[in-house]
Amino acid sequence: MTGRLSLQRIAPSDYGAVAQLYANPRVMEHIQAGGRTQAQTAEFLERTEKLWRERGFGFLVVRERGREALIGVGGLLLREPGGAVEVGYALDEPAWGKGYATEITERVLRWGFEEHGLERIIAIVAPANLASVRVLEKAGMTLDGTTADGALRFARGK
Repeated sequence: MTGRLSLQRIAPSDYGAVAQLYANPRVMEHIQAGGRTQAQTAEFLERTEKLWRERGFGFLVVRERGREALIGVGGLLLREPGGAVEVGYALDEPAWGKGYATEITERVLRWGFEEHGLERIIAIVAPANLASVRVLEKAGMTLDGTTADGALRFARGK
């Protein structure tokens, strides 16, 4: 929970709303061009559920407090099996520009460091995604380099 948002583990009843969010090309513009197919979303949900079972964390659904409609997702994931833990989020268009992404990122970072004892959390962002760059900087993450495909890698922790 944050002051304005409820963050909860993704339940099977949320799968349809998550799939709809991930199918939106505007929401996914800097994550996966064109959006995700139902099969790609199902694979992501399977991976995050496995991460919950194995590590006790994963992705969460995000709602405005007191409301039922899903406005986004956010949480922790593994960049690759055994790899770095990454913070990420995706918000539906009506939730843009309200500071929710920063709120989610700050809460998820605290969750990872304080409740799961993580020493380092990264974030990967497309250089053109200036809004997400600002979110990561506001959340106390610093530029740590680039990935092989030219994405920016931010980090916080050791």
